[in-house]
Parts: sequence; structure tokens; C-alpha cells
Amino acid sequence: MSNEISRSPYLAHNQVIIISEALAGTEHIGDVLDLFVRDPENRRASNIMVAEGEASKILEIHSKIETLPVQYIRSTQENKDKSESITPPTNMGELHHFLLSKSSYALPRVSITQDDRVSTSGAAVFNGENYRFMGFLDNDETTGRNMMQGTVKTASLELVVHGKQLVYEVREFNRIIRVHLDDRGLPEFDVEISVRGNIGEAELEESEIVRELNGEIKRKAEERIKEIAMDVIQKAQNDYKSDFLGFWKKCQEQEYETWNRYKDDWDRGQNIFSQCKIHVHADARVRTIGTITGTE
Repeated sequence: MSNEISRSPYLAHNQVIIISEALAGTEHIGDVLDLFVRDPENRRASNIMVAEGEASKILEIHSKIETLPVQYIRSTQENKDKSESITPPTNMGELHHFLLSKSSYALPRVSITQDDRVSTSGAAVFNGENYRFMGFLDNDETTGRNMMQGTVKTASLELVVHGKQLVYEVREFNRIIRVHLDDRGLPEFDVEISVRGNIGEAELEESEIVRELNGEIKRKAEERIKEIAMDVIQKAQNDYKSDFLGFWKKCQEQEYETWNRYKDDWDRGQNIFSQCKIHVHADARVRTIGTITGTE
């Protein structure tokens, strides 16, 4: 590069490193990023993303708002507090920690939409034992992972109440994971999710009807949260057999002796993680129903 361009390359300017889907699936991720980890010139704060398809195609997309493609990608990814399906940024330092600890993890996905825009929703899952790329999570599965991680700031849940479309906007989110041992001596997890939110949009004609259906909206929202959470748990335990959700951390914190007993077989070997029982409990409350046809 120094022979062909007028300015010397300076790795400290790197903001985002994008790995193609094909490369992630055929190469050890540590080998791919070896230079960036070793070179002291590189910033450990550089974010890592996995492209769905070719990585070079991502950099060909230009925004009417941002000057450079990297600014477009970086700024879009920072909308994680506004979208429940964006995986929080993972930088080089965090990825290096995953590689050293041999923990399963998920990296942000970046893709191109049908109308030639960049989308940063979704995630790419890697197994900690062999560093193998397992596949992608879709938007709902990424939302479920963010719920398990406790990183959700806001969310929009599309519900059907009495045959009418309704959007429940999550404004407050709290997640607690409790660990105890089952009758087999294996960790058993209870995930308690509580949300507070508003009615953001509704096809219902009158606000009075929304008030009367408050209990039904609560039930539907709780069912939707459980569905989203259990779908990604099933994928982690049965399809990918990798604890990219971070349940191992809770086991380590709350049942340290048990964790020491099973850590070498957690999501490898006997795969204890896939045998654990995980229960999800949800509590949703409608804080404000919203009124557009009158005042109170």
C-alpha cells in the first residue's frame, strides 16, 4: 500500500473492520484478524462486523447524509438504543477477550437491503470451542439475544388484539436471571423480564376501547416477549449448541462451584448448556394508552 498511495497507511484511523460471510465460514477468525491484534498501531476500539455476502459491496453503498461509507455504517450501528434488533458494537479488544477465553459470542451483522441501503440489524454467531462461524440471527432472534443480554433500551412489538394491529412501544426494560440447581444437579435458569410501555400505534377506533382492552394488550405483549426469547434460546441450545447468550456468566456468578464442575463441557464436549432448563417469565404494563380523539 505504501508503494501505491501517496500517504502512508495508518491503522489507528480504522473505525470498522468488515469480514465477509465466506471468509468467516472458512477461516479461523483469530487468523483473519491476527495483524489487527498484533500491530500496536491498530486501535483496539475498532468495531468488528460480519457482512452477509461480500464485504466489499458494503463499502460501495453511499448515504445522502454521511460523506463516507464508514461513517454511514458506524452511525447506523450506533442506533442500537433506538432499535431492539441491532447487536451492540463489538470492538477488537472485546473480540480478543472472547478468543482468549474460548467463549461463544455474536458479532454485529451488516447487510444490504433491497433498496440499496445498509442494514446493521442481526448478528453472526461463533462457537467458542473451535471459533467456527455457526450462522446468522435474524431480527427477532437478535432482539431475543439483546433481551437475554439486558441491552434493550427500547423496542416496538407488533401485536394483534381482537383482529386489529397494534404497536406496543417498550420504554422501560429490565431483565433478571436467577440460577439454581435442578434435580439432576444441572443449572436451571429463570429469566424474568419486566417492561413498561405505551401504545405507539393502533387500528382501534376509540381510546376508550384501548382502555377496555388493557388486560388483553398486556397478555399479548407478554406472550410476544416470551416467544421472541424462547425462539433464540432454542436456537442457541439445539441448533447452534453455543452459549452466545451469556448464560455461562450467570452460572459463574451465582453457582461458582457448579460452573467449575461443568465449564469444560459447557457448550462443547457433553454440552451441558443444551441440557439446562431455561424458563422465561414476562410482565408487561401499559403505562400510557395515548389519546388522539379527545382530552381528559
